[in-house]
Amino acid sequence: MIVAPHENEHRSDDTEIVIDASGRVGYRDERPGDRTVEGILLRRWTGERSGPPQWGEHHTHRQVAAMESLRCAGCAGPPDVDHRGTLWVLPATGTRLAGDPSGPLLVATPPLCLADAAEVLHEYRHLRHGALILRVTEAEVVGVRGTVYEHHGEALPDEVVLFGDPRVQRVVAEQLIREITRAEVDGTSLSSLTGRLA
Repeated sequence: MIVAPHENEHRSDDTEIVIDASGRVGYRDERPGDRTVEGILLRRWTGERSGPPQWGEHHTHRQVAAMESLRCAGCAGPPDVDHRGTLWVLPATGTRLAGDPSGPLLVATPPLCLADAAEVLHEYRHLRHGALILRVTEAEVVGVRGTVYEHHGEALPDEVVLFGDPRVQRVVAEQLIREITRAEVDGTSLSSLTGRLA
């Protein structure tokens, strides 16, 4: 998948993080491309890695680009769209709003075209029985997932921070988050995709 890290890529944890007088995080040697258009700091990646990428691991800049423009996570082309909406393949256990298990689904995985959806289900066979295949008609960009740096220096990893949260200026983002609010389960495409895997 294009949003997944390549074999030799891994997130950089050795770049020095600084917090300015207003409480905003940054890199001491900040450069163009380190922030989103909203001004949120992005995790840097390097070309050194040991071991293959893991399922669900996303290269930050490619994931952000795919989520912003709703491109296929596999090929960066258009995702599959029909009269029911855009195709999303997710693990059945998704991230939901804190304190509201029945609330809208928050996702960091971009949509897929049919060919790449079949490839994902083939490569990650454990998803076949735990996959949520959706046709989505409404999914707004609402925030990021990343590490929040507190004023006293504590780092809180894997936090979902919505854009209205004041902590957004203190997050080093690893993924862009969309909130799926209108969708239906797609049983038709699931049959088609599993047929391709037979």
